[in-house]
Amino acid sequence: MKHKEFLEALDRCFGEGRVSDAEAMLFTALNRAKAQHSMQDELMICNELIGFCRVMTRFREGADYARQAMILIDQLDIHETETEATTYINYATLMLQAGDKDKAQHLFQKASDIMKHASCDLYTKAGFFNNLAGLLLQNGQHEKALLYIDTALELLAYIDHMADQKGVSLTTRAQIRAGLGQYEAAIADLNEALESFSSIPDASITHVAIAYYTFGEIYLKMKETRKAKAAYLKAKEHILRLGDTSHLRMIEQKLKLCMA
Repeated sequence: MKHKEFLEALDRCFGEGRVSDAEAMLFTALNRAKAQHSMQDELMICNELIGFCRVMTRFREGADYARQAMILIDQLDIHETETEATTYINYATLMLQAGDKDKAQHLFQKASDIMKHASCDLYTKAGFFNNLAGLLLQNGQHEKALLYIDTALELLAYIDHMADQKGVSLTTRAQIRAGLGQYEAAIADLNEALESFSSIPDASITHVAIAYYTFGEIYLKMKETRKAKAAYLKAKEHILRLGDTSHLRMIEQKLKLCMA
């Protein structure tokens, strides 16, 4: 399998909101990899499925793929490598979103221990620092989170074609700054994030939706309910394009707060 071409095709499906097509691609590729006894391909797809299940809030299923990925790493004997660190990061991010902060922190520490001496590329390191910042944000450690997200953005500045990931990291920094009460700086980050997303034709609908939702959260804290409502409506519009109904109730509740 040509990994780069497969991942680019998968990203296009997600960017266009064709979630069912992306899922079909993943399962078709997984079955083919198993039939061909290609453990490298199977490992790559398991990692992609961890991320897919995280986005779709199918956490138990995602954890199953993470455990399968760890078995494959054992079988391939590729411990203490960038691949193992990446798998830990993906698994930790899944657990973080599932609400298991202790498990997430344990997995991030495993990834961190590997990355201290493994020859990881800048993209992997940037992703690690971005996700670690997210973990610290959820734990209320805003100052430390800000240091890590700044590091992630500094690393991304050295890599070409990172507009989508830059937008994700800017959104994370906006959430951190909002937690510190730095609302104007957070709004500036979100505007830059949306500008970054708009620069690429296949920007992730999910990432754009999260940016608009974060706008809504900040404006609501600032008691600017009209702006908050407009932001939540934009988030809802993108969520509907994605076909994801699991977050609609939460957005509807926020819209009611804007009317209060």
